[in-house]
Amino acid sequence: MTRKTKLHEIRDYVIIALAMIEGSIGLNIFLLPNHITMGGVGGIASILCWGFGIPASVSYLALNVFLLLIAFRILGYKFCLKTIYGVGIFAFTTRLIETHTVGMTPLLHDQPFMATVIGAFFMGSSAGLGLSCNGSTGGSDTVAAMINKYWNISLGHAIMICDLCIITSSYLVLRDWEMVIYGYVCLFVQSPAAAHRAAETGRYGTYSKFCTGDRTSCLKTTTRST
Repeated sequence: MTRKTKLHEIRDYVIIALAMIEGSIGLNIFLLPNHITMGGVGGIASILCWGFGIPASVSYLALNVFLLLIAFRILGYKFCLKTIYGVGIFAFTTRLIETHTVGMTPLLHDQPFMATVIGAFFMGSSAGLGLSCNGSTGGSDTVAAMINKYWNISLGHAIMICDLCIITSSYLVLRDWEMVIYGYVCLFVQSPAAAHRAAETGRYGTYSKFCTGDRTSCLKTTTRST
């Protein structure tokens, strides 16, 4: 490994760390305490938190560990290593915020739309930065990468449907369709935010082209461009 390659790897890990901290802030400061659901593993962790009192950091980590154990043999150590690193930092930061915000009034609790937009931007930006460094926040991105390893198909719509199902299912614990609608808004703000931030990095020349509304194609391009 050359010096230049080492510097690139170090930079990747620094950017992934910052991206995961940013995403954790978006989830735990703006979305989770205001009962706004997102898609993917973060959404499932939120529902488990609201419905059963399981800390989001615990369920998020457990679900991703399960997925990564399966992905390791399929995607190889390099993708999984950076994703494990990212998931670990996200879970740790989430736990840290959970511990220090107990009993506090949620930020923007009386402005759910603003909380939705800001939280979604933080989460989307986090995902885009992570993917641009050949890592991810785990969850549906990992599943998409595993399937794309063998089938040359776009899974953007499939992931969108799964995310919509997760957000809709939050009604079972929230019993409030208004909050479900905010979850839909979160999803549609998060996706272009992820694409825009990934394209801004400029490291992958073809990344921007594939990031127009299809997160899975972005992931496929990124994971094969190193």
